[in-house]
Amino acid sequence: MEAPGVSDPGDTSGRDLTGVRALRVDPRAVDEAGRQAWSRLADRALEPNPFYRPEFLLANVIERDLPVEMLVVVDGDRWLACLPIHASPATRSFPFATIAALTDDYSFSGTPLIDREEVTTAVDGLLDLVRNERHAAVLIVPVFESRGPVGRALDAAAARASVRSIRVASFERGGWRRTPVRHFPGPAFDRTDRKELARRTRRLTADVGGDPTFVDRSADPAAWEQFLALENTGWKAERGTALGSTRRDAAFFRRMCSGMAEAGCLELVTLEVAGRTVAMECHLLDSRAFWSFKIAHDTAYAKYSPGTLLKYRVIDGLQDRPIDLADSCAVPDNAHMNRLWPDRRTMDTVLLPTGAPAARLVPVAVWARRAARRTIGYVRGLRATAAAG
Repeated sequence: MEAPGVSDPGDTSGRDLTGVRALRVDPRAVDEAGRQAWSRLADRALEPNPFYRPEFLLANVIERDLPVEMLVVVDGDRWLACLPIHASPATRSFPFATIAALTDDYSFSGTPLIDREEVTTAVDGLLDLVRNERHAAVLIVPVFESRGPVGRALDAAAARASVRSIRVASFERGGWRRTPVRHFPGPAFDRTDRKELARRTRRLTADVGGDPTFVDRSADPAAWEQFLALENTGWKAERGTALGSTRRDAAFFRRMCSGMAEAGCLELVTLEVAGRTVAMECHLLDSRAFWSFKIAHDTAYAKYSPGTLLKYRVIDGLQDRPIDLADSCAVPDNAHMNRLWPDRRTMDTVLLPTGAPAARLVPVAVWARRAARRTIGYVRGLRATAAAG
C-alpha cells in the first residue's frame, strides 16, 4: 500500500488501524502532494521546527547527500507526525545500533513535528514505529526541549505503551521568550558591555562616514550569494566551516533560501554603513518562533564588532514583532552569544528503547555509563586534592 504523497515508499513498517498508518519513508520519494501535506503539518505543528520543514530538510538531504529516512504518521492525505532519522552502528562508547533524530551542522533542533490538533494519535503512531524497530536498540532524540509540549506528549505516549524514556544529557543555550515587560538586554550583558558597544558604534560611524542602517534583504537572491561570500572569510574560511567552503554546502544554502523564502520562513538582514555591508545574518521563521541560523561579517571591520552590533539590534527588536520565542542556536560554550541573549533554553537528549531484543539492556548500559563517569570524576577529585596537598 502506498503512503499518501509517497511515490515509492520502499520498506515501510507500522499498523493499518482505522485509516491511521505509521510509515518509514525516504524523503526523496515524497511527491508534490506529499510535500504539501508535510508543509501543512509543519505549519500547524505543536512546536515549530524549521529544520524539519520540507523546504529545509529536502535541501539538506538532497544537496548534501545525507542518508536519512523519516518516521511519518498519516491519516488519509493528512500528515500527523514527522521525524527525520539516521541510523548509526554500535560503538565502543555505546554498544548498540541506534536511530537518531537528525541534528547536524545545519539542523539545530531534534523536536518532532506533531499535529497540534491530533497530538495523541500522532505521538502514539510515532511510538508504534519505535516499538516496531527490530535492528536498532534505541531512538535518540537530541537537542530537544523535552519539558515542552512535544516532550510531555511523548512521555505520556511512552507511559501508555509501557516504554521508559531516559534523559541522558542536557545543556543550555541562549534564547528569548516574550514577557509583558521588555527584558533585553539581560543582566549578563551589563552596563560596561553596553557602553563598549555604543563606543564601537560611534567609532564605526566616524571612521566609515555614515550611520549604521538595518536592511531587510530576505527576498533578494543576490543577498544570498553575498552572504556565502562574506561568511567564507576569516577564521571560518581557514577552518573550512563556512557554507561556501564546499560546493554541496553552498548548493544546500541556495536551495534552502529559495524554498524557505517561498514559504515565508526566511529572513536575511544586513548592517550597512555608507553603502557598505559590514555584517549579515540569516534567520529562520516558523509560526511565532525565530531561529538565529547563521551570521557573517566583513573582516575589514572586525575591530568594530559589526556582528555583535547587528545581533544586538535583532534581539532588541523581537519585542516589537509577532514572535513569542527566539533561539540563538549557539553552542553551549559560546560565552559571548549566551551572554548577549537574555534567556535560556534547556536542550536535552532523550532515549526511547525500541522493540529490538537488545533494547532491554539499554537502561542498564546507561546506568553503568553514569556510574563509570561518577567513579572517574571521584578519582580525579582525589588526585587533584592530593596534588594540591
